[in-house]
This record gives sequence, C-alpha cells and structure tokens, in this order.
Amino acid sequence: MQKISIVVVTYNFEDIILECLRSIESQGYREIEVIISDDASKDNTLKVCKDWKEKNKNKYNIILISSNINQGVVKNINQGVKLATGEWIKILAGDDILEKNALQNYSNFIKQNKEAEIIFSKVRTFGEVEREEELPKEQEFYKKNSKEQIKILLEANQIYAPGVILKKSLLEKMEYFDERFKMVEDYPFWIKLLKNKIKFYFLDKVTVFYRINEKSVSSKKNNLLINPIIFEFEKQFFEEIYKKEIKNPLKLWDKFITLKRREDILKKGNRKKTKLYKILGYCYSKKILKYILRILIIFLIIVLGIKK
Repeated sequence: MQKISIVVVTYNFEDIILECLRSIESQGYREIEVIISDDASKDNTLKVCKDWKEKNKNKYNIILISSNINQGVVKNINQGVKLATGEWIKILAGDDILEKNALQNYSNFIKQNKEAEIIFSKVRTFGEVEREEELPKEQEFYKKNSKEQIKILLEANQIYAPGVILKKSLLEKMEYFDERFKMVEDYPFWIKLLKNKIKFYFLDKVTVFYRINEKSVSSKKNNLLINPIIFEFEKQFFEEIYKKEIKNPLKLWDKFITLKRREDILKKGNRKKTKLYKILGYCYSKKILKYILRILIIFLIIVLGIKK
C-alpha cells in the first residue's frame, strides 16, 4: 500500500474547509498523512483547521503550517508538498471535496501502472455552476504523444488540476512548481513535464468534486468578463513560455491580439464589451487580422528585396 500525502491548500475558507477535511476522513484508505498549508488567511480558517487537527490527531499524522504574509497559490503549494513524506502527493484545494473512494481508486490504478509518475482523473464540478458536469468531456488528449500534447496545451489548458496525483520524486526532479507564476501552478508545470517526455496517465473515474465559486482563482468574479488574476497570468505565460515555444508568426499575432482585446476590457471597467473589443473580435472571427499580417510580411519581403 502506497503512502499518500494529502496537501490541503487554504486561504479564507472558514465556511467550507470542513467539507474538504471531512472528505479526507471519509476515505477508506488509511495509509495517508495530511498537510494543511494556509496562505495567511484573514478569517477563521486556521482555527477551524487547528480544531480539526486536534480532533483527528490519533487517526493519522497531521501537519498544519501557515504563512505570516500572503504568498500566492504556488508558494503555498510548494511549502506544503516539500514537507510531504509519502511516495505520492495529492494536492487538494481547501474548497474541493474528495470522492469517497478517491484514494483507493488512485491506489488501484497505481498498482496496475507501476511506471506512472503522474495520473489525471475526472472531476465533477459543483457550486456556482448552471449544471454539474464531469470533466474532461473528451479523453483523446491522453492518447496523443507528448509533442502533439504540447501543441494542444500551448493554446489552452485542457487538464483539470484537482484530479491529479503525482509522485513526490517527480516534483523533486522538476524542482517543484514554478514560483515565477504566483497564482497558477499547474499550466506551466504540464508544459515542463511534456517537454521532459513525462507520460500522462488517465484514470477514467471521478476522484474530486471541483467547486466553482467566486473565491476560485479561475472564476469569473462578480460576473466580470475577464478575471484580472488570470489575465496577468496569461500575459506572463505568453511572454515567458508561449513566445519561446511557438515559431509561427501568425499564431503569435493571434495570441497577441487576443490579449489586447482582453486588456481593453479590463481598462474600460471589465463589465461590457467595448468598441475596440467588438472591432478586434469581428476582425479576428473573419480572419482579417491574419490576412493583414500576411500582406505586411509580403510587403516587407518585397521592400527588403528592392533595397538589396
């Protein structure tokens, strides 16, 4: 039986953290340790976690750590996983819930796939959603080779981090999550793994109930069109990863324009589509911008040719 370290990351979850912690209690799988890493919560999250730890201290080893200042999601996760002693690590956001057989299902899959270092599963959404659904809807991604997977991921993250379990040795080998990206740990890490030819394994079962609410980093807070936190990450991802990996100037141009459209929304109050957004959106949908870029490239080639 593999020892699994469950790393629970929290920030201002006093109203819902017990749902998460009780889902750990409900697991039939007992070869676990629990590490709760709090990112300087301003509410009573830490007190709730301390009370839960005291109540369950005889069931399994529980470590509770807290930062004095808010460090962001990625540092909070890293400080938790570095304390883990299990062979496998399950990172669990404090607002998500483990399915009752999650750890046993992971363990069974690990036994059948001994060479696996990272496993992805299905998740089920709940909370502030129109309807609950199982994600991912399509599994073709996991049947492709790493080169094809990188191409897909560079355009959009199609992997749901709440369903992931991975070996601690893999995290150590990859030097943990990239702290240059303050609020998003998973997306850059997936790219890094694929570039290092790490195979992604897929468990076709729901292991986590993934809560969608206004506290989620990825949520559309207060019905805003663009989440400012995610937009900042998208800009950073474009500069530090996308531009280095993508050589096609048309794709670079498309991504640049997309970011400009989103930036325009933020600058104008983030609540309605501006004229620039609509114009760029129309041009983008009609592929006019691609043709303009092609004409400019041809023009430059001709001009440079004449000068020579």
